Amino acid sequence: MILRTSLDQVGRPNSAAGWRGCALLGDGVRVDRFLRKSISPRRSHSETRSEYYRQLDMASRSGGDVIPFIRYAMQGFVDGLRDQINVVRDQQIDVAWINFVHGAFHGAHGPTTDRRRDLVLQMSAPAHRANFLAIDQIPLISPRLAKLYATKSSKTLRRDLNELVRMGLVRRDSDGRFKVAIEIMSAFLPARSTPVMPRPTVRQG
Repeated sequence: MILRTSLDQVGRPNSAAGWRGCALLGDGVRVDRFLRKSISPRRSHSETRSEYYRQLDMASRSGGDVIPFIRYAMQGFVDGLRDQINVVRDQQIDVAWINFVHGAFHGAHGPTTDRRRDLVLQMSAPAHRANFLAIDQIPLISPRLAKLYATKSSKTLRRDLNELVRMGLVRRDSDGRFKVAIEIMSAFLPARSTPVMPRPTVRQG
């Protein structure tokens, strides 16, 4: 058996790495496969490359059994697809949450309403949404909030946050810290299932 592969753009975040495996089997039949393996940004270049060459070495020493190598490549492809699904899911949650926030203020007008809507949207930024924030931290998370509350007292900010809690847009913990309630959007998304990677089979005859 002859196994020839090439690996390009390995480990580069947000890109795909192409590999080509050509096997010349003992009966003279040439099998040509081309797969695009999506590399997760979480994987470092060295981890991806070392695993690739380990799998390639095992395939070269296998005496013709390339199924484990194909399985490894397909698993990488599935992992890449799963990463992309997560990205799309996060984007869906963002869009749904923004629409939900605007809908919560529908029909209300005035500077107080605008300020409170801006407050919850600024707190919804990916860098801040996951953690509870102390009230004195909140005006510092963005220049827009710093400007909005530069001439306001801490009592105004607390009133705004308490109103957002009442509206169900913000949560408050036992220590008096606040975070957006974006997790409620997950209830509107389809249930997720964990796919099982099928074991490849070799056709006989």
